[in-house]
Amino acid sequence: YWTKSYRDYRPYAVSRYRGAKKGLVDDATILAAGYSKSELGILRANSLKESGGTFGAINTWDNQIVSWGMAQFAGHAGTLAVLLASLKEDERSAAAYRRWFSDNGIDVDYGDYPWKDKTKKGWHVVVSADGQTFRGDDGWEAIRQRPAMIGAFLLAGNDPSIALGQILFWRSSFLSRAIRKIIGKDKKAGRQGARALAFMTAERTLALIVRLNNWMPAYVVKWCDRFLAEYAEAHPDARVYDPKRWDQTIEDWIAERIMKERREVKRGDYDDYALDLSRERGSFVVGSDE
Repeated sequence: YWTKSYRDYRPYAVSRYRGAKKGLVDDATILAAGYSKSELGILRANSLKESGGTFGAINTWDNQIVSWGMAQFAGHAGTLAVLLASLKEDERSAAAYRRWFSDNGIDVDYGDYPWKDKTKKGWHVVVSADGQTFRGDDGWEAIRQRPAMIGAFLLAGNDPSIALGQILFWRSSFLSRAIRKIIGKDKKAGRQGARALAFMTAERTLALIVRLNNWMPAYVVKWCDRFLAEYAEAHPDARVYDPKRWDQTIEDWIAERIMKERREVKRGDYDDYALDLSRERGSFVVGSDE
């Protein structure tokens, strides 16, 4: 990416980082923070896929402009700014946030900011550099073009308090939300639907749901609703829309159906994902709040 002789020359595109530390937060600390062992297993599986298990991994070459961390929290989509706000406000990571971000001209704010050709309201990055202030996507682009700011993100990922902050944020904003999305709802048919974890109760199946959510959040409901309809048509007596009627056969079927769909729509399948997690119904255990 760095030289003009490369077939797709893109200046400022960071694609590799060799100085990342692993094992910054031990299992006991993660479990004490509210994770269950099931959730910890899903965390490991997802972070290995997204960032090789590191917390400073950064990507500045796609349409998110800047993505960072164990789950590649995205700049343009907004999740990275929300993560930074969480790190700034949590007393466990506030000092590290000041050191790595605020002191290097990187901050976040809540309010109006430019987004594409309109104005949005919410958490967004605010970058101070060269006597100017950049907000939203302009801020991410400013970071992308400044090696020192890229370095701040890389080094921040080696800070244990920042790593723990990412872990806690990912659980509340990704894992917990994914497995609690309502699927099978149809007002015309009089169906209220239920949370995904009411239907699926195996660790690996829910890990697939979380992985799907990390990639395309809207696909969780969209895909699951379509797959439930497929099963209902093929097995009308199964009453697949009633979570109480689910058994291991249905659980295994929908897990395979999710993997099959992923193979068909995008390179990079889920076949080798979270293979160490249990596929047995009832194996998933929900964590607790601190």
